[in-house]
Amino acid sequence: MLIQQAKQDPHLQRELLQLAHEIIGLHLNLPTPVPAENPEIRRAEPVPSGPSIPGFSEPDELDDLMDHFYATLPAQSAPSTLVEAHSGDFHLPEVRHEPRPEPKPDIYPLQPDEVLAGVINRCQVKARLIEAIADADQTRIEQYARELRTLEGRYTWHQDLNPRLGRDKLFNMAQNYAVLAEVAQYLNRTGTTVRHALELAAEAQSAVRAASLELGESGDDSDQRAMFGWLKAYTSQHRVFLSRHMRLNDPANPYNHEDRRRQLEDLLAHHG
Repeated sequence: MLIQQAKQDPHLQRELLQLAHEIIGLHLNLPTPVPAENPEIRRAEPVPSGPSIPGFSEPDELDDLMDHFYATLPAQSAPSTLVEAHSGDFHLPEVRHEPRPEPKPDIYPLQPDEVLAGVINRCQVKARLIEAIADADQTRIEQYARELRTLEGRYTWHQDLNPRLGRDKLFNMAQNYAVLAEVAQYLNRTGTTVRHALELAAEAQSAVRAASLELGESGDDSDQRAMFGWLKAYTSQHRVFLSRHMRLNDPANPYNHEDRRRQLEDLLAHHG
């Protein structure tokens, strides 16, 4: 009932979000503010090893707060063991600390995925279709429009793009789709990847949306949403926090596609 009320009341949403933040802080033993009317109450000391919780200002950032919480939650180590050390007639307890766990390597497993396979195929066709529209090549437009309708199972806004939008803007849109396809292809394999590849995927999908908005479209795109959903599921499973380009108010620059392509080439050169 309270959740339903919050959906209709932005002020209540804000209050519940603040409450959630305070509850998480209590769970992590973060310092509790001292009320002004009780100056004699001492402020609780923070636990040095506890993860920090980022501040937030909007209700839609709660997912990022929880992602950060789970991604930075410290591993539980085994308790210390007391060993009796004999010295004459005395039994001196010796504290033997378990070694600290090694930091989690920044390397994550990969397996071929149907979602990524769909992103690759559709983005490649979208890139070719938009390039054909930029060139006003009707034969290629019809060919790739048919392919896209087959892959999407429906008519999409890409086929209505007008060459009068300008070749540069259309070509830029096409390149963002091509880069998203290349990044998805890199992730869609058996092997491992590093955090940088996941960050690059987040940037590439965000740039597709930004380029779409620049052309006057709604920004809604099946492959942008598919890559975003894949990233949310993957990072949740492997406890990875992506701090950039996973929110609507943090768009990637759609004109940096060549830089993203160079980053991908570096990944292929150094990590296979």
